[in-house]
Amino acid sequence: MASSANIGPNARAREKAIRFAIIVDSVMLTALVLTALASGSLTILAELVRGSLMFTLELIAYLTMCRVHRGRFHAFDYGSGKVEQVANIGIAGGMLIGGVWIVLSALSNAVSGGEFLSSFGLALAAVFAAVNLYVNALAWYEVSKAARLERSVILEAQLRARWAKALTSVVVFVVLTLAVLARDRLVVTWLDVIGALVVAYYMISVSLDMLRESLIDVLDRSLDEEAQLKIIQALVDVADDYDHYDALRTRRAGNQVFIDVALGFDDALALGEVDKRRRRIEERLKDCVSGADVVVRVAGLRG
Repeated sequence: MASSANIGPNARAREKAIRFAIIVDSVMLTALVLTALASGSLTILAELVRGSLMFTLELIAYLTMCRVHRGRFHAFDYGSGKVEQVANIGIAGGMLIGGVWIVLSALSNAVSGGEFLSSFGLALAAVFAAVNLYVNALAWYEVSKAARLERSVILEAQLRARWAKALTSVVVFVVLTLAVLARDRLVVTWLDVIGALVVAYYMISVSLDMLRESLIDVLDRSLDEEAQLKIIQALVDVADDYDHYDALRTRRAGNQVFIDVALGFDDALALGEVDKRRRRIEERLKDCVSGADVVVRVAGLRG
């Protein structure tokens, strides 16, 4: 099991990016609580709910990533991809629950006319929204830099969530600024409701996309037809190296691809030659599907 000092530079960069986002979020959550209490804004409350859920799940994702980097999931069949997808589902589930709750609260406010919103509180909320926009953009940039180094399901989920958060931060800033300038209570209430619904929309749409993609992988999805055909063609190309084809299994775990092939070899071949051919076939399949984890098993010997 690798220690913190022995993990690679790409893994260290990914951890640093998520750790930076966690530190920033902890500070922003504290500011969100104070701003929500001062303003009474549903839009800010929506940001607080989403921020709290995301912060909790962000910690889970970070801890999972650290364990993956240190080899603590080595006992899992097919590596850590499924564990990463479960963390991805957790992030999406939290966003979905929060988004639905915000929609219900916004509709309730629209029907009731909402509560009185403090002018000072709204001004404070608008200032906070500007700071929040800058911080979310900065956090997204740091995570995107780490994501470019090497693919990771957890990091990609964080990147998508950060992108949605940065976009909604723009809406929150605009809505709250308009609310500060408006003098009519009804206009202020509807601006607040609209801002909350926009936040909820992004949360729900992103979470549904993440759930749809992650659940497929968790349920042991095989490679798509195009990849399967490439594998079969590669086996046809090296048909002279083996005697008969026995079985083929493929699966995807997150961004990891696994290919397991059972082939038979002529019993007249020496064991060294069988192993040489087996390794050559493995390399051919790795070239066929970039980054794949390939295992060619000897299915049995026959003349």
